Amino acid sequence: MSKLKYYSSLVVIALLLTTFSSFGRGSVVSLLSVPDSVSQASLKRNADEFSAAYKNLLLGDKSEAQKRFEDLVVKYPWDAASRYELAKIYVENTRYEDASGLMKTATTLDDKNVYYFELLAQISEALGDSEMLMASLEHLTILKPEKGQYQMAYAQLLAKNREFKKALSATAEAEKSLGFTEEVAFMRRDIFLAMNKEKDAIKELKKLAELNPDEPKYKTMVADFFVSAKRYKEAKKEYLSMIQADSSNVYTWISLADLYRQMGEESDMNEALQQAFKNPSLGSDSKLQLLFTFYTTEQLYGTKIDNAKLLAKALMTAHPTDSKVNAFYGDLMFRMRDYPEAKKGLLASMAADSSRYFVWEQLLIIFSTDGDSNNLDKYSKRAVELFPYQPIPYYFYGLKQYRLKNYAEALKLFKSGVDLVNENPVLSGEFYKFIGDISHEIGNVEESDRAYEKSLQYDPDDGYVLNNYAYYLALRGENLEKALSMAERAVELNPGNSNNLDTYAWVLFKRKDYKEALVWILKAIKASNSLNGTLLEHYGDILWFHNQKEEAIKLWQQAKEAGAKGTTLETKLSEKRYVE
Repeated sequence: MSKLKYYSSLVVIALLLTTFSSFGRGSVVSLLSVPDSVSQASLKRNADEFSAAYKNLLLGDKSEAQKRFEDLVVKYPWDAASRYELAKIYVENTRYEDASGLMKTATTLDDKNVYYFELLAQISEALGDSEMLMASLEHLTILKPEKGQYQMAYAQLLAKNREFKKALSATAEAEKSLGFTEEVAFMRRDIFLAMNKEKDAIKELKKLAELNPDEPKYKTMVADFFVSAKRYKEAKKEYLSMIQADSSNVYTWISLADLYRQMGEESDMNEALQQAFKNPSLGSDSKLQLLFTFYTTEQLYGTKIDNAKLLAKALMTAHPTDSKVNAFYGDLMFRMRDYPEAKKGLLASMAADSSRYFVWEQLLIIFSTDGDSNNLDKYSKRAVELFPYQPIPYYFYGLKQYRLKNYAEALKLFKSGVDLVNENPVLSGEFYKFIGDISHEIGNVEESDRAYEKSLQYDPDDGYVLNNYAYYLALRGENLEKALSMAERAVELNPGNSNNLDTYAWVLFKRKDYKEALVWILKAIKASNSLNGTLLEHYGDILWFHNQKEEAIKLWQQAKEAGAKGTTLETKLSEKRYVE
């Protein structure tokens, strides 16, 4: 249970000093403080001098007022009023010790003056003199037993000193004038808790709730109390009763959800959260924050993603046009690979607020996955303009230009994008892969080789790069040992890929290992779904060196019919012989 709570003592004293700045008495000098031996003439002089000092105070000349009051205290030791006014000035200047001495004497001279004891209580608080503070408050309750705030302040201090029974008596006295207020109930609750009397503490809150049936916060306090005491069944009963009375209170649903969380009842917790999330009275930002209070990020996007989906749909019910809600829904559907639904949420979010980069990135991935080239071109181009320091848009827009064979533009985009990549080896490798391909297409073999080398630094087992790099080296007849190693690795990585098998056979052929080349070209043909022109031409070339020349010429012809082009192939057919 929670420990005894205390109001700030300064706040307590402030409650007492309702008329602290005014003089507030019928006469300037209390007759109680004047000895019988004091003459009328002395009283008259005291009154005149007090009025003059007080006038300085009213006019704002506190320095002069202080001097005059200090003189009055010396000249008229029985003048409690001057001590009071001087003490107030000292308090303003934080001269608490001096003020304390003045007020101790003043309260001795006049022990019926409420204002004197109020000021002494304030000064005692500032000095940390708990004994004098207690005495002052106790005296105030005697002077004004009907004033409940004195009793409450006294009860507060008694409770702090663990005098619980006396503190409860003081709250009972306070209730006589104040009534059963929230302040009284809370004070008693805290006192009972400090006494380890949990049942009595809850009675105070229940009484408060019963007396204020139209104020739901008190019912909530009762339920929350049971939660803090781990009396979950009783708490659940209270929350359900509140929901039965008013099912539209979103905060009650949230409290119930938190209770279910503590009870380990996940299904009920999620259902209560859904009810809260469907209610538009609570803003979407608060709900999204709550979501990450009940679930960790790993749970939302991993083990509890089905629960997250239900909550996301509840959010969409309450906030169908909210950008953040649509972004969250789209993001969740994207992670669940429900791309049609993800696209709806992401596009709706973007329509309301186009500043969220991750929305654009996920849309580009969806368009690419769907083969939606029109939207991929449109959105990737715009994303490059909006987010010039993000690499992904450059990748997708560059890919679009590459497929259109706009090689100069594609190369520019890929080079710009790769410079923006930060600690993402996969993405860096992808950029360099296409820089290598494009550079080869435009005849810049040196840059092509450098790009492939960089790509393999990021991913040494990228089968696509290994295959292409090996094939282009073989075509040029350069670094065939390296080409053979790369082609062999590509086959190991994907042994059923006919392109990889063909490249391996072609590298062997270029190394004049015609026997092995024939073995691997036959594997490539077997693995191929359809025989392309390049594969047929390579097969013919290998057969030529196996002295099957007529069959080789037939294959070259088939290669041409299958779409293979080039002057070399034409020369082979026209001269009916193998040429490099």
